[in-house]
Amino acid sequence: MKTKIYPLKNFTLTRMICCMLVMLWLNPLKINAQQDKKILDALKYNELKEQGKLTGNEQFVHYESNIKNPLKITSPLNRVQTGGNCDCWIQRDTSWQIVPFDGVLALPPDYRNDDYSSDTIVLPFSFCFYNSPVNNVFINNNGNISIGSAFSTYTATPFPNIQYEMIAPLWSDVDTRNLTSGLVYYKLTPQYLIIQWDSVGYFNTMADKLNSYQLIISNGLSEVIPHGNNISFCYRDMQWTTGSASGGINGFGGTPATAGVNKGDGTNYLQLGLFDQPGAAYDGPFGSNDGIDALDNQYFYFNVCDSAINIAPIIHASEICDTVTIYVGDSIFLDADYLSPEAGQITTISYITNAPSGVSVVSNTTGNTASIVLRFLGQVTNLGYNAVQFTGTDNGVPPKSSASDLVVNVINVPIGIQEIAVEQFSIYPNPANENIHVRFNTPDMKNISVTLTDQLGKTVYHEAVDESNSRNELVISSARLSKGIYFLTVKDDKQSTVKRIEVIHP
Repeated sequence: MKTKIYPLKNFTLTRMICCMLVMLWLNPLKINAQQDKKILDALKYNELKEQGKLTGNEQFVHYESNIKNPLKITSPLNRVQTGGNCDCWIQRDTSWQIVPFDGVLALPPDYRNDDYSSDTIVLPFSFCFYNSPVNNVFINNNGNISIGSAFSTYTATPFPNIQYEMIAPLWSDVDTRNLTSGLVYYKLTPQYLIIQWDSVGYFNTMADKLNSYQLIISNGLSEVIPHGNNISFCYRDMQWTTGSASGGINGFGGTPATAGVNKGDGTNYLQLGLFDQPGAAYDGPFGSNDGIDALDNQYFYFNVCDSAINIAPIIHASEICDTVTIYVGDSIFLDADYLSPEAGQITTISYITNAPSGVSVVSNTTGNTASIVLRFLGQVTNLGYNAVQFTGTDNGVPPKSSASDLVVNVINVPIGIQEIAVEQFSIYPNPANENIHVRFNTPDMKNISVTLTDQLGKTVYHEAVDESNSRNELVISSARLSKGIYFLTVKDDKQSTVKRIEVIHP
């Protein structure tokens, strides 16, 4: 009797068909529905995030990504789920781009998304990061840039943290999918990289509160960051801290947002604070959780090139602008805070001035957060420009110092509160309560701009007047302004005129 022999190729073909059927049963969307699977994966991730069911082991792969290492979804350590900018903001022009976040739902031209990151941004300059040269970074939607890997981690942790090599002006759960949310922009030059999170919302697709902040990293030589530093944080109006997937309710509470820099080695880091509430409460980098309004119009700069652990104190004062203008008989308080970014360090503040008179110390305290308040009285003896320099020095080894300068300009032109209308414009009422009315005394409304600054030189309002304004009048709400003296500047192609106005509230 002959044994029947089946051809090997028929057996192989049969086994291949069986394997394909099993694969189709296990993953019916994989074949002929690749695009549907991508969308399903993104929606599933969003669903798990909303429910707080991400374990920290997920790998959220961007199918079109050129990133070799997929974006890591990590849970925070000890995760607990619960129910004056002094012109630091760089105005955007056509040289800026929207950050091209790489992901299924982050589509051009706006790249609106929740947790995506850019592909590698190759730097045309060398960025010194704790004695290591960095030539590329990732821009992460959630308020930070990272080195080595992209991170979509949306729940922040305090620094130091060995999981992340990160620079974070505000590590928080940014979500720009709401069409009323702003976007994330960047500009890359031969000497520096600027990223702006401009009027961005929070998870889950909320835009009732918006944050605006900016990060710059440089080669340490560019004048875009002062005093030879290589990182700056700049904040405008800050309104929220926490998304709902991190325990936030209406933008606050839950796990706080983190501002700072982290090497990822457990040793080299700096922290500005942890933010989880409205208001301006702030007690330093390592005290209680802070209010997000403490960052409004603030500007921080520092140098993280040195890995000798000790970082120089960080200036924390929106009031320190280039020039402050006061009149003879007026007085102004100049205050500055210096943060010791390392826990346990003590900083002291000194000052020098060329003003021959009129300067007195109201308070000067040392600590992990050091503060100084000076009173400057405008006098005939200190007319003109008076330089004031603050210096904060820590007790690290070796000690480090950082300085900040300003100028007080004393003018001998006492102007009363009852203003007399000038040729270019008039303002009323003065003092103002709810609204400031600016009346233009010219038929030509072209190229007119209006700027309102406080006594400390900080811009609180700016607008280019519409030349089609038929009433020749601009109304500025003063409801959110603090009581005090302000300076209103009207500028056109021919002249610039400044008038003083007082804001009062009942």
